[in-house]
Amino acid sequence: MPSDLSLGERSRESEFALRTQGTLVVASDGSDDSMGALIVARELANSFRSALELVSVLEPTSVIIPPLRPQPAPLHRGATRLQDRRERLRMLCERALAGQPRFSTRMLIGDVPTSIASAAKCHRAQLVVTGRVAHGRIERAIRRETPLAVARAGPVPVLAVPLDTSRLPRVIVVAVADGHAAARLGPVARALFHEAVAIHLVSVEPLEAAPWESEARADEDELTHRTQRAFAAVMASWKLPADVPVETHILTGDGAAVLASFVRTVRADLLIVGAAQRKHGVHLPGADLATKLYRAVSCSTLLVPVQERATLSGASSTSISLTTSEWPALLRDFAMRNSDRRASLIVDEHGGPSRSVVQDWTLSGVDCDGELGAIAIMLADPDDPQRHLSHVVAHPTVLALHGTSPGCDDLLVIGYANGQISLDLS
Repeated sequence: MPSDLSLGERSRESEFALRTQGTLVVASDGSDDSMGALIVARELANSFRSALELVSVLEPTSVIIPPLRPQPAPLHRGATRLQDRRERLRMLCERALAGQPRFSTRMLIGDVPTSIASAAKCHRAQLVVTGRVAHGRIERAIRRETPLAVARAGPVPVLAVPLDTSRLPRVIVVAVADGHAAARLGPVARALFHEAVAIHLVSVEPLEAAPWESEARADEDELTHRTQRAFAAVMASWKLPADVPVETHILTGDGAAVLASFVRTVRADLLIVGAAQRKHGVHLPGADLATKLYRAVSCSTLLVPVQERATLSGASSTSISLTTSEWPALLRDFAMRNSDRRASLIVDEHGGPSRSVVQDWTLSGVDCDGELGAIAIMLADPDDPQRHLSHVVAHPTVLALHGTSPGCDDLLVIGYANGQISLDLS
């Protein structure tokens, strides 16, 4: 295998690696769980006409967190962990990469997700391909699934492939949130969709939970137009042949549940979703959309890293309230302190980028209706007194006030099941 090359061969291999930056990285621990990943990576590499970098990571023996699965006994008595891993990779590659001349192997020791992400960044990889193994709740409590962790650790999309996969996907579902994640795929999409017979672009909007929310949401026509623009941006970025069938769908309900149901209904063999990479700042807790979907479906999943916006930093204080009975008084005082201040309203849905609802409008009021279980934020257009907006958050779960000191507000954050909204005061 390439890992046993002579010095001259290694020199030529280094030159080859430099010439093929932008290659595909496939991560494997040498187990059969990686078989589908290697087969799909081989097909994609042939489509890209590029090389494969096979990366295998051994964790240090001194790690505090134990491995999720016990290490198998060595294939040969007396073999070290490194020797055994090399032998397992050799046998796996003989089965999955037969006839694939352009691949090299890199053995690393360190944290698995971080090492894979670093190798992908070093090679300027367009894609990381890994196996897809279902973890139980106890395993997930110990550590996050490797594909999810790799997507959080680096900027390269991660394709998690089940063991029994033997071809490129035919039916593909793409979760679209303003188009940012899916639009990043470019050449990856053209190679990945090479054998597709149906591509579904799906946008899920939350249900109206309050009877007066019709006054709180943006006009439905504008919502539809915005979603259609996102669909158009995705398709334009892919530059697919005209004969590739693409359908668009605008659905309503809980994002993760609706998308997972849609994947099962159309029998998709690939789901594409944005995986949020959060920067330091004010973020409320909650499982993101990518994690929910990864655990809810069994097909191949492409996780596209999406960096969320930076939030406030520096000397400041944040007060967080989980007690709903406090909210009416807290928000009434907040509205009195900040009435007529300019503010921007931003929505952060899990698994997608931030979306601005309005910018630099005048805050008119904030109201909490305990019976309906909703919070309304009222804003007015400073340039047109006839234009008003009431944005309603149904079933909020947590409330946070952020400022340089108590009583001096810079930011109001309201968390709910699928994300959070931020009212940024200027």
